[in-house]
Amino acid sequence: MDLRFHGETRGIEATARIKALLPHTQVIIFTEFPEDTDLGAAVKAGASGFLLKKEVQNSAMIVDAIHAVHQGDAYLTRTAATRALREIKRLSRSSVYGLTEREVQILKLIAVGRENHEITQHLGIAERTTANHVSNILSKLNVRNRTQAVSVARRDGLIE
Repeated sequence: MDLRFHGETRGIEATARIKALLPHTQVIIFTEFPEDTDLGAAVKAGASGFLLKKEVQNSAMIVDAIHAVHQGDAYLTRTAATRALREIKRLSRSSVYGLTEREVQILKLIAVGRENHEITQHLGIAERTTANHVSNILSKLNVRNRTQAVSVARRDGLIE
């Protein structure tokens, strides 16, 4: 399954639908330019493998991936495995602070300089909801402002 059909990001949605209709079907994601969130979304949708086109050296690698998922194993290329481990580490660190997935998402947006109204527009949530999330982030990280929150988050590996 390619993540992008004709430039549209529908591979995750298609994977979820396939798994809902045919739960025993194994899906391997085969893509060229994954986003950082694609691996997690693919796993949530039910994918069993993740191949990056630039890392596939030959057809034997594809065959290995097919055999692995057919036998019930997962298959990840090196970069996908590295990203998976990074995400697991990040999630374990964020759980130490009790941050929700949404709070980490907002913290990442704060780190790239987004203000509350921009976060609100980007995520399609109410402005008050954004403000509540920011307040919760500051409280959970035990900091006084957004700059300190980003500093702690980077120091502790919650964000890059």
